[in-house]
Amino acid sequence: MQTNGLLEHEVAGTDRTVEAVAQIDRQVSKIKSSEIANAFQDGPQQWSETAAKAKKGEETEKRSNGRKKPAGPAASKVLTAGAAGWEITVYTDPLCCWTWAMRTAWQTFLQQYAIQNVRYKMAGLLPSWRHFSDHRNAISRPIQMGPEWMHARVLSGAVLDDTIWINDPPASSYPACIAVKAAGLQGAACADEYFFLAQQAVMTSRRNIARMPVLLALGKKLSASNNAFSLNTFAADLTGSRAKELFRKDMTDWRSAGLNRLPAIVFRNSNGKAYSLTGFQTLGSLHQFACLTGSQQADPP
Repeated sequence: MQTNGLLEHEVAGTDRTVEAVAQIDRQVSKIKSSEIANAFQDGPQQWSETAAKAKKGEETEKRSNGRKKPAGPAASKVLTAGAAGWEITVYTDPLCCWTWAMRTAWQTFLQQYAIQNVRYKMAGLLPSWRHFSDHRNAISRPIQMGPEWMHARVLSGAVLDDTIWINDPPASSYPACIAVKAAGLQGAACADEYFFLAQQAVMTSRRNIARMPVLLALGKKLSASNNAFSLNTFAADLTGSRAKELFRKDMTDWRSAGLNRLPAIVFRNSNGKAYSLTGFQTLGSLHQFACLTGSQQADPP
């Protein structure tokens, strides 16, 4: 993967200064969008061959990331019974910056296609730094994760604060994954809400979601907005065996499916035929995927 020298910035441990980060950030900002796209296609978040064909609407989406886009009359053209009947499984992780980067596009896509049958499974991106190495992107230490988040921010326009990888880098994503499964024991909606809160906390507020007090604080926040969610039950499940077992099953499913990138989205139609997309997607690429899999024939919204 071409990194424009970003990952060649030599540092020791996590002692890189904030000024160094600012310099890299300025360097990233100078990269032309076409150069970023070319570099991205060789990276771990590479688009699938199908989705890579769709580029229309990317610039519009970048400007609107973080703001809910109304479906409008054009969106009604793409609502079909076939798409609404899909069963979708999304493999992801609270520390996956690319999942956060495409959140607006994904939520808009689900709304436009009236898709409700979506399951989210935790893949376990980061067991520990001792057992993690991304050779393709030269990431083996926390400090080297920052440029990957910068890349996601520049490519998508999403709000991402990479300085957590300097000041308080998460040691593992497993505790947050288990927390999502613990929340899910009180309902799928609780799991979805908790996953959002966890991503929001680490991506935008630099909160270390590998720490138990942070995970409990997020549970408290969820209980304040959702009367059906019990903080006490969540706290017990967080340290119990059921959530850990569910997380272990999610990881087994991900590996059994032969998937090795995040996010990974598996679509299964009413005939049982499955299709998959891996890596970052724009709203345009998601729509193109729907067209090419025969879900609908309308022009993109």
